[in-house]
Amino acid sequence: MSDGERLLLFLALIYLSGCLLWVDRRTVLLASGLGRRWRVVVADYLWGNSSGRLFLLNPLPPLGFLFAPRLMPVSLSPSSIVAYNAQTVGNSGRPPQSGRTAAIEPGAAFSCEGPELMVDGRPFCDMGDAWTARTLVALLNRIKGCDEAARERAILEFWTERLDVRGTKERLRATLEACRQERLACSLAFFLFFVVLPLLSFRYGVGAAVLAGGAAMIASAAIICVLYHSFHRRHFPDAGEGLWGDLAKMMLCPPTALRACDLIMERMSVRLDALPLAALLLSGADRESFLKGYLADLEEPAFPDDPPDAVRETCLWQNRAIVKTGVAAIPWLKRFTHAAECGMAS
Repeated sequence: MSDGERLLLFLALIYLSGCLLWVDRRTVLLASGLGRRWRVVVADYLWGNSSGRLFLLNPLPPLGFLFAPRLMPVSLSPSSIVAYNAQTVGNSGRPPQSGRTAAIEPGAAFSCEGPELMVDGRPFCDMGDAWTARTLVALLNRIKGCDEAARERAILEFWTERLDVRGTKERLRATLEACRQERLACSLAFFLFFVVLPLLSFRYGVGAAVLAGGAAMIASAAIICVLYHSFHRRHFPDAGEGLWGDLAKMMLCPPTALRACDLIMERMSVRLDALPLAALLLSGADRESFLKGYLADLEEPAFPDDPPDAVRETCLWQNRAIVKTGVAAIPWLKRFTHAAECGMAS
């Protein structure tokens, strides 16, 4: 193997490693190779293990599309919060859950350290990302001094906002619009890295390719970083969640910059919920099958690990809240559920 071929192989392996995405048991991945037909990918034993599975994103231009919303790792009712969620996706079951319980009362101290939800200064549950942890802490601190009826209204409003189709559609539009320029820059960089650079190395030798191609790679990575920074600061102005780490990685290893659109869509995914997202992106039998299964799991969840009654009741309350607000946000979901009109009492 010549030096030029080894260089190309090295770049390709680095790039392909960035096309692999780990889908855990809380994640509902909606992916599309060309941005047209979307499909659902969830953790399963067939293509993974008890923790999740690997999924290969489209490595060729236009480099694929993805949204990866996660199930809430906690359940919330007007009286308590538990570190347990009865929802499942796929056939791999639930991830390990502590089942910790905390009462929502005036004396409780709710805070967060990064993605970790803290109750009375002690770790309670890893929320998966800092934004979700901050959002939940703000809700808990707002309602802990209210009466039960006011707490119920506030929690239902939280789910109404989370499941809002119009808001989800706007976030989708903004994300895909921002990715348009980024995707063009990444596709051009892909052509440079894997077409122009190999041709230069074969024609003029590795030395010339490294000098000219290396400078061009750094320049293209810098352009991608500028676009990525612009999107991040515009949509996440109050958080530096991973921004500087992402930029440093892209500049130090330019092939990873080609997957910048994946990072943008993953960053936005934490602010989206799988239910309205699937209703908007999926179509035909795929949409009907996913939504029917999703709602059936909410209405009749399985509890193979037999949690305490307090945990079970909180999970069931949250499931009913999701069904109620989901059907209100997306009325045609009613045909997939027989409990859309259920009350919120246990």
